[in-house]
Amino acid sequence: MEPELLYRNEYILKKEDLKKFYNLIFAKYKIILFTIGIVGIIIGFLFLRAKEEIIGIILLLVSIFVMGMSFYIVRYLVKKRHLNLQYIIKFYNTNLILTVGENKENIRYELIEKVLEVDDAFYLMISSRDGIIVKKKSFVKGSYNKFYDFINKKVKTEEIIEVKGG
Repeated sequence: MEPELLYRNEYILKKEDLKKFYNLIFAKYKIILFTIGIVGIIIGFLFLRAKEEIIGIILLLVSIFVMGMSFYIVRYLVKKRHLNLQYIIKFYNTNLILTVGENKENIRYELIEKVLEVDDAFYLMISSRDGIIVKKKSFVKGSYNKFYDFINKKVKTEEIIEVKGG
């Protein structure tokens, strides 16, 4: 006997959805890379002033590269993913089943570390850099209002984290 389906979420993954997700998840890494780049540029100029041209130029070039990576990282990650595939997420009492294209994955709720809520979606975070997007307007069975209470009980975290401006 098959378990009772409690919620079902279906959507086609679009570039904008993935960019929004990655921009939120990688925001702190982007800031760290940018800061390292700025510090490297300052140190590079100090070496140039001290007549250490080779070290100064190498530091400047590496720092500019690192700063560029802080802007490029999300674009790279979005390009790497398969877009325009259908995502079907079925929620049961003890687990969820994620279907992406032809691939199926059974995920127990214990594996979800935290839940982030943005204006149009929930992000079920499996790790600090990997998660499942559950779009609020894409519920085929159930509603996002009731889903909020359901997932809050299933995931063993303090509470769903609401992210403003996300």
